[in-house]
Amino acid sequence: HITYENGVVWLLLNTPGNAKASVYNYAGQVVMNFSALELGKNKINLTDINLASGIYLIRLESGSKTEVLKFSVD
Repeated sequence: HITYENGVVWLLLNTPGNAKASVYNYAGQVVMNFSALELGKNKINLTDINLASGIYLIRLESGSKTEVLKFSVD
């Protein structure tokens, strides 16, 4: 499950296994990958990544499940 609040993305992993997340710009280019995700809550502070202003997508893949969330950076 993915949530976004005040510049922080929370990734909640309920099942063990290989999980990864990728951040895409609106043109579809990968701008960041995260592969060291753990069971439970994972926090990604977007202010630490220094993304340019714009619209982005974050895609979480965990087992056979995939979830995508759109967010914007001002």
